[in-house]
Amino acid sequence: MADSDKNRIVRKLINLLRKVMAPYLAMSKKKWSSGIDIRMLSGQEWLRLLTGETNMAAFVGWCVSCRVGECYQDTCTRCGGALSIFDEQFWLTIGSKIRRTLQKHRSLLARIKSDRENLYGAKYKPVFPHSLEWLFTEWEQTMAPPHQPFAPHVHYQVANWIASLRRLGLSKLEIIEVLGDSDLPVGLNTGKRQDYANLPYADLLTLRKEFRRVFENLPGSVTDLSEMGRTLRWVGRQRTVPMARLRGERVRERNAPEN
Repeated sequence: MADSDKNRIVRKLINLLRKVMAPYLAMSKKKWSSGIDIRMLSGQEWLRLLTGETNMAAFVGWCVSCRVGECYQDTCTRCGGALSIFDEQFWLTIGSKIRRTLQKHRSLLARIKSDRENLYGAKYKPVFPHSLEWLFTEWEQTMAPPHQPFAPHVHYQVANWIASLRRLGLSKLEIIEVLGDSDLPVGLNTGKRQDYANLPYADLLTLRKEFRRVFENLPGSVTDLSEMGRTLRWVGRQRTVPMARLRGERVRERNAPEN
């Protein structure tokens, strides 16, 4: 890649990142719900599904063979099979399962609400089926957790930055040196160990400055290779493994899953 082409790419990258990339840009809505077996979901998993990106209330039912939801009809458009219909009795059964989970794990709804609002903001509310209106009331009355909440938005943003810089040719270690808290020595492009994709020093400084402007605190995933690996693995699973999101997997697991 010619230096002039790289310079143009850097400028485009900076302009893009100035818009503060939404964490769900690279998420596939299809993968959020498609491929799961609704018959096996726990109360926590149903709660996360109902408060996720997919409007489950808009579905007529679910094909347990193809594992997809279909709107506007009672047969699957893929295999022609009958759907598991989302009627009132179905949602009452799911509601009972969710109630039992919330009674057992008092802080669960607060954490799930915190996760959603961290990703999409408090303005965008989840849509619940009519039979679960009580859950919307619970949602509205639930306060944020008293402790520092998990911030999935940060991990998605960092992963987007890393992917963009990797496409420019920077190694993971170079990304840490450019975005992290170490000094960037003048003349770094002439170093023997790393070439920083031959990007001009001024552009590297601009990238660092823009990164610091986007993030209030410096994420550990741009100061340590192990932490970077954890963030990238977590984001990768969140984007490609539906059940990883429904189980509420964290970058660092501390507690057993809640059912």
